[in-house]
Amino acid sequence: MSNDPFKRISSDKTVIFIICLFGLMSQFATDSFTPSLPHIAEYFHAAAKDIKLTVGVYFFGMTCSMLGFGYLSDKYGRKPALLAGYLIFCVASILCMIAESETQLLFFRFLQGIGMGSSFVSFRAIMKDVFSDSQSLAKASLVITSIVSLTPPLAPITGGIIQETIGWRGNFTLHSIMAIIITVLIIKYLHLKAIPKSNYNVLDSYKRILTHKVFVLNAICSGLALSLVFVFATLSPFFFQIKLGFSAVEYSFISAGVIIPSAIFLILFKNIISRLDMNKVILYCGSFSTLSGLLLAFSYFIFGLDAKVIVILCALAFCGNVFQYTATYVCAYRDIHTEIGVASAIFGFIQIAVTTISSSLVSSITLHNQLVFGLLMAIPPFLIVILKIIDIKKAL
Repeated sequence: MSNDPFKRISSDKTVIFIICLFGLMSQFATDSFTPSLPHIAEYFHAAAKDIKLTVGVYFFGMTCSMLGFGYLSDKYGRKPALLAGYLIFCVASILCMIAESETQLLFFRFLQGIGMGSSFVSFRAIMKDVFSDSQSLAKASLVITSIVSLTPPLAPITGGIIQETIGWRGNFTLHSIMAIIITVLIIKYLHLKAIPKSNYNVLDSYKRILTHKVFVLNAICSGLALSLVFVFATLSPFFFQIKLGFSAVEYSFISAGVIIPSAIFLILFKNIISRLDMNKVILYCGSFSTLSGLLLAFSYFIFGLDAKVIVILCALAFCGNVFQYTATYVCAYRDIHTEIGVASAIFGFIQIAVTTISSSLVSSITLHNQLVFGLLMAIPPFLIVILKIIDIKKAL
């Protein structure tokens, strides 16, 4: 970090702490209201498939805004771009809270996604600014991921409790309060060193990054890793609550049971993983998640509709998936040293575009058992393995 005597620069620990808060906000924005999905459908007398789109339109909003925020963060700085995004997100959260129709809710969720696009771009750019070499970037990313991985169980549990005590609008109230707190912390504590201003126009900047094949392929792999999570997030609320008869609170603890083992797995093995070749990490973890998804599918023929078996196998798929975010990120940015904001925008755009497509494709599916569920969980990691094999063969 710079020691400029005329400008206070945040320590590495402060940067990591604030980036962890970005991850916390992102998790709550996507996961805290998922226990409310069936109740929102009932409240608006809407079809379940339409309410499931609140997940997809949020990511579509992120996809639409990230390319703009990436260029702006290179031109005007990371902090102004972050503050603009969180202002939009906060206003959109309040609008979601007072929505009077499913159409309004879908549109306001889209606006939430637009605001969160800034955070999604900026955290990667800030990490690359602060931790420039691959090894330190991998270590910092694993530390952040291990901390943030502890928060996903909090989101559905908190959301389930809010649903049972206040109702679905309470979750969007929580979003707005969290956004205000994080905005204040950004203003007060996030002080970054100046970044070199880009001399390229916006189209040249994006063209330069998009022609980097290794970067694009790893961004697609990252999107597929996130898709596995959102296949679960999109389908599981209805499967466990409607098909298996669990309450919103019970479902939130089921979600925690799926997520917590992967967080523990990450914390236990992060130091070992940081020393490995990240291409091999992607291959091995993708293979493990694929196998777990296939076992989930075929468990129906052995155990029937057994919730415990379903939770265990979903948790195993998540354990394999949890290292993919760091591995794909490090592999993608290994040779990227300039126009990091634009690169982060493209990485996030590709990641969320892949996730949005996946979430939208599965939103109309009604699960009757875990056979289809398991196959859908196995597809994203299987595609990661195929793409990474192609990437490695081209490099030889």
